[in-house]
Amino acid sequence: MRVFIDIETLPGPEKPALEEVKVPSNYKDPAKIRAYQEEKLEEVYRAQALDSMKGQILAIGKAVDDEPAGCHIQGLDGIHSERDLLNRFYEE
Repeated sequence: MRVFIDIETLPGPEKPALEEVKVPSNYKDPAKIRAYQEEKLEEVYRAQALDSMKGQILAIGKAVDDEPAGCHIQGLDGIHSERDLLNRFYEE
């Protein structure tokens, strides 16, 4: 049996605080540190999609052998949360 699973993720619901943006250790000037953090904030936020503790699952697709593939997406078919999405996936 061959099983294929594809998961699409999004960043978490909240953007990180500026203080969560790690700055290179050679930065000493507070103004440059702040500018770096502001510049990298969006990048750090988007990276949450790859962090299992911060990101959220938007969709899960599955295909088994030659059977038709199926997909569940948050916001469709009564799936209102990540928990609903995972429950629906495991029910199949």
